[in-house]
Amino acid sequence: MYPNPANEILNVSADLNVVEFSVYDNAGKAIVTKAVNATDFQIPVDQLNNGFYSVRLKAANGSVVKSFVKN
Repeated sequence: MYPNPANEILNVSADLNVVEFSVYDNAGKAIVTKAVNATDFQIPVDQLNNGFYSVRLKAANGSVVKSFVKN
């Protein structure tokens, strides 16, 4: 995921096909959950408050969690 920190758009480039992503705030609350079907996509973050966030990328065979900073 890049850029990190992000201002407006967070670009995701995954090795596997992502079927869903979720963005969580620092308290673990889900902010956004959206279905996708791609290896490369963008997550708009311009509406988020500045701070630390996590993104869960869900694929058919499991999921991974990455962190980013919103500036």
